[in-house]
Amino acid sequence: MITPPAIAWTLLALVALLWFVLWHRKFWSHHRATPRLGRARVGPGAPFVTVCVPARDEERYVGAAVRSLIAQDYPRFRVVVANDRSTDGTAAILDGIARDADPARLTVLHVPEPPEGWMGKCHALHRAVAAAPPETEFYLFTDADVIHRPDTLSRSVAQMMEERADLFAISPRVQCVGAWENALLPLFMHLGVIQIDPRHLNDPERKEIVGIGAFTLIRRSMYESWGGHRRIRGETIDDMAMGLLTKRAGGRLLLVRGGAAVRLRMYTSLQGIIAGFEKNMHTAVGGGWDRAIGGAIFFPLAHASPAIVAIAAALCGAWPLALAALALHAACAAVLVARTRHYLAIRPALVAIMYPAGALLAAYILLLSTYHARQRGVVRWRGREIKRPRQMTKLS
Repeated sequence: MITPPAIAWTLLALVALLWFVLWHRKFWSHHRATPRLGRARVGPGAPFVTVCVPARDEERYVGAAVRSLIAQDYPRFRVVVANDRSTDGTAAILDGIARDADPARLTVLHVPEPPEGWMGKCHALHRAVAAAPPETEFYLFTDADVIHRPDTLSRSVAQMMEERADLFAISPRVQCVGAWENALLPLFMHLGVIQIDPRHLNDPERKEIVGIGAFTLIRRSMYESWGGHRRIRGETIDDMAMGLLTKRAGGRLLLVRGGAAVRLRMYTSLQGIIAGFEKNMHTAVGGGWDRAIGGAIFFPLAHASPAIVAIAAALCGAWPLALAALALHAACAAVLVARTRHYLAIRPALVAIMYPAGALLAAYILLLSTYHARQRGVVRWRGREIKRPRQMTKLS
């Protein structure tokens, strides 16, 4: 007869195998295969870049983000910010910056409500592209909460041209301040690195793709060849959709680690985290209740089960099992911190305490996202609820 302690010991063994054997090699091989942002900068004859920024209700960071862009030391560029009907102080902040900035360096658009079938971000970027100068050769798509070092664009274009890439994405440094940020973001970052092997980004037989909302630089000719944002107007993971279509078009993808060159704080509250990931988690797992339920089971088993077993065993007085489970939880937390500190500015103590709760939260968000997508057929984001178009981008 199989007893609860036997089940618990087996579960702990499987978690240890997953963390320290299966995931260990994948994470570090993918991490080491991802190059750092180069140090070289562009020389004379640099291509003209239009930086396209969508902004909706970003008053907390948009001022610093836009100022960091117009302060780039790149010789030929323009920043186009599309204010997507913000309901806070974003519009006033952007208009204030525009009054003081060189009009040849910054354009601020106030775009109308997106047409039916368009995600607001995709519509805003579509309008920003339409306002780009005719001499534009590259588009940089970046978010309104991202801070860039002054040399980031110059180094990026230089590396992209040297590697002859058609789409160039930078993995940013994400600031994790609050408890829930440290609970959830390390888990998602860890999973993302495990899933994407940069050595296969340009293998047409493999599914790996890349595109990052914080920094995706793409050649105009490639962007136009597959139809631009009109082609991906309904995508909730629009950055990855750009990578998918670029790869399908035979373009070359390149992912680099940016360190402090590109940094942001994604979310500042639990409500913001839930809303942010609810928008696209259904798409990320490939759609359907089967995958959603599978993911909602996997996350707690892989990440929260040692802590749950430790508490349950302690309450039952099974101290050897409780101590073993607690030790495994501590080891997994230490490994999670060691791996994700290369990408996130984390608080190790909060990660160790909170990441099991983050796994439970991930399961909840995944089920919530699937409910709204499959049962109600809508996407909710930034105060909007739109009918969900069919998605082309699936990450698993």
